[in-house]
Amino acid sequence: MTKISKASITRRSTVLAACAVAAATAIGATSAIAADAEFPTRPITMVVPYPPGGSNDVFARQIAKEIGDILKQPIIVDNRPGASGNTGTAFVAKAAPDGYTLVAVSSSMTTNAGVQPKMPFDPVKNLAPIAMFAKGRWWSRSTTSFRQALRLN
Repeated sequence: MTKISKASITRRSTVLAACAVAAATAIGATSAIAADAEFPTRPITMVVPYPPGGSNDVFARQIAKEIGDILKQPIIVDNRPGASGNTGTAFVAKAAPDGYTLVAVSSSMTTNAGVQPKMPFDPVKNLAPIAMFAKGRWWSRSTTSFRQALRLN
């Protein structure tokens, strides 16, 4: 396994942020964005439906900084934890679909939809994916192999 340095994560997040912005503006993430040639004209809010200081928050703040620099508009990171991510995600699902309110979710959103019969939103109808920021792989056959993997990284 290769070691990932902080510098490579920064470069990778910059590239991913640029791709996310390009995808959102090139194909029009929402009809409001497609119709508005001057988007964005005001700050964008990126909701993180998890507590501050966790890995999702740290990663979202790095992405928000990079996207903000590219768009020349601030991206405000708003932590709204609760209900395994449903509290913040429901807030975004109910927001105006104008591209000014985003959510940075993890795989818990798909898990929640499978195990919670009454979600406060419909993830398919109320949300539209615009980018995948990260993808990780954590697996282990045993405690020993898990410890060995940790030592290699």
